[in-house]
Amino acid sequence: ADGGSAAVAVTGSDGMGGAVNLRTRRPGAASAFALSGGVGAFGERQGTATLSEQYGPLQGTALITYQAADGDYPYVDETLFPPQTVRRTNADREQLALYATARYTGERQQTRVAGWYSTAERGLPGTATSPSSGERQWDEQLRLWVDHERPLPGGTLSVGGAVQQSRLRYVNRDLGLDETGRTLTSTITTELRRALYNRWLVVGGLEGQYARARHPSLTADAREGQAGAFVSGTGQYGTLALYPAARVDVYVPAGGTATVAMSPRLGLNLQPLGTRSPWYVKASAGRSFRQPTLNDRF
Repeated sequence: ADGGSAAVAVTGSDGMGGAVNLRTRRPGAASAFALSGGVGAFGERQGTATLSEQYGPLQGTALITYQAADGDYPYVDETLFPPQTVRRTNADREQLALYATARYTGERQQTRVAGWYSTAERGLPGTATSPSSGERQWDEQLRLWVDHERPLPGGTLSVGGAVQQSRLRYVNRDLGLDETGRTLTSTITTELRRALYNRWLVVGGLEGQYARARHPSLTADAREGQAGAFVSGTGQYGTLALYPAARVDVYVPAGGTATVAMSPRLGLNLQPLGTRSPWYVKASAGRSFRQPTLNDRF
């Protein structure tokens, strides 16, 4: 990204050092089927199947992937006397993931729905110098989201929402632990992109989020809400590009006091020797704020 881009304004407080936009695979215009697999050392195996299809304005893609490994590799344990070659135990893992998406494209709008499910089991072998305690972990996630986009005079309006439910079970028989934690997060966003005066591209939007965590070690559910508004721009004046941005966030933890945070930023990108020159001068200044997430706190 350009040195002046203000990722924190658009993506929120976790974008202080920049942001990488990862987008899931979208349906294509042609029918396609792909199948791949592989095996490796220490019981490693994997496979993926992908199917894409189109029926008029409706396009869809489905994917299933499987990964597993025994993880029983040998290594030299130098804490033993004399040092001995031992084999790693309880380092196995197995994961299955399903993903599906469908997109409807009309004359002046586009709607996409998608879902993702993942389940995994893994052993936790501990340190290499101590015997395995037989710790195990099970992870399960389900995520559903929808996006709608339509053009407006001079710009584009996007509205989207998502909900994700996660479950993590941890077992340690040596400590007599068998605990399951659950989290629920939901978010809704709206974003408007508009070109102004043939020099500026302005992006503004609103978003809201609700999160809840539930675990046997908590006396009550942990809950928090968050709302944010942001605006950012890209302006071009010959060899000078400007990147102003601002964001305001309101955080409301359960039973706590609401926190309001401002995150302004201004960046520039200058080619002092002309547009054909490979030399750039970049600078940015701003203020960032980060509220601890449920994962940070619990």
